[in-house]
Amino acid sequence: MDEKRIEDMLRKSWSPQPPDGMRERILRQSRVELHKSSKTTIWGASRWKFALVSLAVAIVVICNISDHQRSVRIAKMTGSSYSDGMPLPAGKTYFEMKREMKELLASVPYDSCPDNSAKGDESL
Repeated sequence: MDEKRIEDMLRKSWSPQPPDGMRERILRQSRVELHKSSKTTIWGASRWKFALVSLAVAIVVICNISDHQRSVRIAKMTGSSYSDGMPLPAGKTYFEMKREMKELLASVPYDSCPDNSAKGDESL
């Protein structure tokens, strides 16, 4: 065969349009795949992500309930109520106590001992 005849044959055989039924097969397969993927999602996330988030929320709630119960039990053992918070001396506000604490810390150097009673115990 010569090149001219091959070129004519290829020119006649080539068509810019897809073969009959190809478009419908591709669209049908795409719809099936889309339908399968939509079954595995909940609000755009896969089921395992939803389960993982639910598990994390459940763990946080259980830990908070457990911590609250433990705090209530400790408050009952110490004779105070859980909602009392930290007791303050009568007549002093939190900011007055904080200022007083800063003054006390500033008056004594942190690396020296104020009296001789703080000598080391040599019994070790």
